Amino acid sequence: RSEHLQEEAERARMWRAANPKESARRDKRKHILRSYGLTLEKHDAILASQGGVCAICKRPPTGKSLAVDHCHDSGIVRGLLCDPCNRAIGLFHDDPAAMRRGAEYLEKERITL
Repeated sequence: RSEHLQEEAERARMWRAANPKESARRDKRKHILRSYGLTLEKHDAILASQGGVCAICKRPPTGKSLAVDHCHDSGIVRGLLCDPCNRAIGLFHDDPAAMRRGAEYLEKERITL
């Protein structure tokens, strides 16, 4: 039995090495389904509806794919964000009022001393 499992593991390792893109896509599919209840098809539909860019800054992903942004209380997916925008929301504790105050702060005239 143990030998059979080792052979299966070796076949899987070899397949992953020979098919890195498909392997990464399968891993992503499993991760977003397990973590967010989101199929890869739904994820891709959200990405297409956002024009392939971050829902906040409107920049295309650079290097890594956009993060699935979701409400930590309800689990509802809100959209796909680049890492900096996703982190910013977290730093504002998912508080829209605090984020609005931050935007108002950036837009107001500066104090000169």
